[in-house]
Amino acid sequence: MKPVLARVAAASRASRASRVSCASTSAAPRAVHLTRTAHILDLAKTAPAGPSFRRGYSTAPNQQQVLQSFGTPFAQFVYTLSRIARIITFSAVGVATIGLVSFEAAHQYVEHIAMPAEAASAPSNDEYGWNQLALEESWSGSPAHRGTDPRLGIKGRHAVRSAWMCVNWGGGIAPGVLFGGGAAGNAGLGRTAITSMASAKQLRVDDGMLLAMQYLNVAVKIAASKGIKLPETDAIRAGLVQPGQTLGNVDPLALALEAKLAAVKERQGSKGAMESAIGNYEKLYDIASLADHGDRSSRLVRLATKLGDLHSALGRNDDAQQWLQRAIAIAAAAGAHTPNSPTTAAPEAKDKPRSGLRGWFGSAPTPDSSTEAQPEPAPAAAAAGVVATPVLTRSLITALVASSAHYARSASGASLQSALQTQMSALQLSTAELERLASTPATRDAELHALWITHHQSILELHVAETMYAISKSGSLPRLLPFGKMDAKRQPIQWLVQADERATGVVAALSQEGELASRWKGERQVEAAAARVLRDAKRVKETANRSRTTLEAK
Repeated sequence: MKPVLARVAAASRASRASRVSCASTSAAPRAVHLTRTAHILDLAKTAPAGPSFRRGYSTAPNQQQVLQSFGTPFAQFVYTLSRIARIITFSAVGVATIGLVSFEAAHQYVEHIAMPAEAASAPSNDEYGWNQLALEESWSGSPAHRGTDPRLGIKGRHAVRSAWMCVNWGGGIAPGVLFGGGAAGNAGLGRTAITSMASAKQLRVDDGMLLAMQYLNVAVKIAASKGIKLPETDAIRAGLVQPGQTLGNVDPLALALEAKLAAVKERQGSKGAMESAIGNYEKLYDIASLADHGDRSSRLVRLATKLGDLHSALGRNDDAQQWLQRAIAIAAAAGAHTPNSPTTAAPEAKDKPRSGLRGWFGSAPTPDSSTEAQPEPAPAAAAAGVVATPVLTRSLITALVASSAHYARSASGASLQSALQTQMSALQLSTAELERLASTPATRDAELHALWITHHQSILELHVAETMYAISKSGSLPRLLPFGKMDAKRQPIQWLVQADERATGVVAALSQEGELASRWKGERQVEAAAARVLRDAKRVKETANRSRTTLEAK
């Protein structure tokens, strides 16, 4: 043990001795180094200023740093713009796709659902003429095409469907957007009509009718380019057509487009549009007068009545009276005629008017020779054995109502008396028709015909009340008038009561909880006619009540 400890102690002493010697040997160079450094610093302080031999280092960014510092944000900016452009592009494509699909879907809905719902069927028996009236309002003119006619092509069918949308939905896309700037469709309206349409926009007239006119003009042009057009009527107007000569088969599509264009112009209501509509209706009248198919008398009566209404609305009294008298004469030649002895006694409850015009006014006054309004001449009876069809009777009653309204526009006593005589003639004709229907089989068409007659009786009774009141206020009445002020008010009120009762009965027969009853639905031609009668009967009822309240308050 002791020898080991002795060796460890000896090693420790040797280690300390070596460290001391190393420290003494390294201290000398360190002192020399410190001395040299101090000497150099002294020389630097005392040395004169001269050129510097130190190497300079730039702190500005190099080209790579510049490109990196500016290029990275610019690339980010371009990338952001590209993302925005892609978003806008894809959004525009999506919106355009949705718009195009929606546009075509709307057209297909109109083609396969909306138009067929309004189209008339082709029953084998059309005794009361409801199908005939529905075909005249068709957009294709044929029961074989319940939508648009395929012969028009894609562009033409889109134009017709767009016109349908404008008429029924009240607006649409301008034709220039769909068919180009040259497809505005103003051709055929004339400069006066276009000017009037421009002013109508300022007056906030329904833009849907304006767009519908343009679309229908486009459709007429397309149809004409495909050979679907009406024959020229200049020879008919010039009287060059021989008596008994008839036209060949007229394309029903051309007739339908012309009739729709005329109806839309009439509904638009501006002066220029109505003048243009007169030209369309005259062309249809000329063609119908030489048509060689079916019973054309009722259609001629309706067209002549329409022309008389338009001329009357434009203030052309001579032309209006000529057309209305022509309508009545055509109906008379076909078997429908008005009675010769109109009556004017105020009706009692549920009784038809009694007593004569002479008994109401005393001695008949002498008409003013200066006035153009004359009583409607009683047309000669038709040939023996000829019975007027129901549709012809309805057309004649409509013509008589229009004629009485034309006479009532004037405030002269003679004109008002002519209006009253015409109204009484129409009332007697409608009463005779209802008596005839009592012996016919009871069908839905016959019942609707009877309700139509009853509804127009209420219209006529409303007009009689208004005309009587106007006559009582006219200064040209004869002095032998047998009623005083109380009678002058009481008699019109009785007519208003009668009109209200008839209108109430029509509404009750057609409606169920305020809507058209289900028994009148099914066949489109019957449903459309019943809905119109119901709508107008409600208006007559409201007008009769309002007029009665006004008269009773005086």
